[in-house]
Amino acid sequence: MGYNIPVAVFGGSAPFIATYLVNATGDITSPMHFFIGCTVLSFLAAAFTTQKNYQRVREADADLMEKVATSYIPTVEPKK
Repeated sequence: MGYNIPVAVFGGSAPFIATYLVNATGDITSPMHFFIGCTVLSFLAAAFTTQKNYQRVREADADLMEKVATSYIPTVEPKK
């Protein structure tokens, strides 16, 4: 999780950030602080996610599924 969240948030730039941190500080362990910070943020986000948040996602999903089910999809008749 400590690596996956930075990759998702920064679009795969975590290795570049890690390289920058090592070059800027000269300390090979400096990226560890970045990854630990992202892990802490991830755990905080997970801790404050409530059932109400999940309910909103379920309602939005049901709304979308209803729109898809009732939408008109044109068909093309095959040539004879």
